[in-house]
Amino acid sequence: MTPGGVDVPIGPRGCPIAWTNLNQSAFDGFTVGPVILELRPEPDNKYNSEAIAVYLPNWAKVGYLPNWILDEYAKGFRQLTAEGSVVITGSLHQREGEWDAELSLMEPEYFYRWVAASPENRAAMPTRMFKLKLAGTSECRDVIADALGRSTAQKEVPVTIHSIPTSSGKYKGQPRLDFFHRDRKLGHLLPTRQDQIPDIFQAAADGGMEAAVLIEHSSSSNHRAFFFTQGRM
Repeated sequence: MTPGGVDVPIGPRGCPIAWTNLNQSAFDGFTVGPVILELRPEPDNKYNSEAIAVYLPNWAKVGYLPNWILDEYAKGFRQLTAEGSVVITGSLHQREGEWDAELSLMEPEYFYRWVAASPENRAAMPTRMFKLKLAGTSECRDVIADALGRSTAQKEVPVTIHSIPTSSGKYKGQPRLDFFHRDRKLGHLLPTRQDQIPDIFQAAADGGMEAAVLIEHSSSSNHRAFFFTQGRM
């Protein structure tokens, strides 16, 4: 491995490494389990100038990030290589006598927020993130549209989160989280999320908390809001 560089946190999104079948001998001496992998862009690759190769600690190339991942992550990884070697903890598997490798990536939106942060600030950012889709956004469509304006389909906005007892239905009496932007509700998270993010539920119950959500729409009838937070995997 190249010394120094960028240690990328893992996330909840699985990413199998493509073309590991082309160099099975590279896995000689390794065991099933965690492994540090290095990612190296290949701008001169004759098949795909966006290609990102994956290397084991023995400097052997074992494959590439698949194209469906490159569409979302290639730009960010190229930015990181300007800072040095890019490494991430992956895992090795052996199935029916053949080796393969897998990464666990952050969700794209959070990955680019992490890339854009300074190296000092990255250290303070949570390494395992949830991307939670808020419920009830269809009833809050006008609020999201007003916050987005006419010129954008996606925007991060500040919110206040409050714990509200659910008034009816299956979860009556249980706490849910309501999200407000400038005193107008954007949506909510159901009580089913409490085991996933107990710290957020507790902070909201203790008097509310400030945060941010990503709001977006792709048409006049499709409005969504997402809350990114650290939680239990």
